[in-house]
Amino acid sequence: YMGLHGEHAAVSTYHCPEGTAEVILAASDLGDLVTIELDGTTTWTIQKGSFVCASPSVSLKTSYLGMSGFMSSEGLFVMRAEGKGTLVLSSYGSIMTKQLEGDQEYIVDTGHLVAWPATITYTVEKASKRLFDTVVSKEGFVARCRGTGRLLIQTHTRHEA
Repeated sequence: YMGLHGEHAAVSTYHCPEGTAEVILAASDLGDLVTIELDGTTTWTIQKGSFVCASPSVSLKTSYLGMSGFMSSEGLFVMRAEGKGTLVLSSYGSIMTKQLEGDQEYIVDTGHLVAWPATITYTVEKASKRLFDTVVSKEGFVARCRGTGRLLIQTHTRHEA
């Protein structure tokens, strides 16, 4: 399932049968790593290319975005993580956290999204009202995020590289 998401086709599992061991992981892009402690009550959505690793107790699956994924430049699939344990994500550039409260709304370029909890919903729309302005500005599409929770955003996009 990971191949459809744009990640590696295989997931490696590491364990130490006796004694202590250390595993060092790094992201494929230059940027931050962030850990999220999942408590088993909220599913997190992870944008393509941001998953690094997770505890064995975290369940991962790929979800089809439908038309909103087709419209954004980020692809048709995202990863969903749920359960109890640690989730490690990466970004291209620094990771900024935007804490949304109540039914707060935040608009961000789709290429800057890293991850968000199920308590935040979003819709994808053109960055400009007119199609001509969208094409000329090269801004493309934005995500209109709404809800309560931590929205993780990267300072750069892979398209800028």
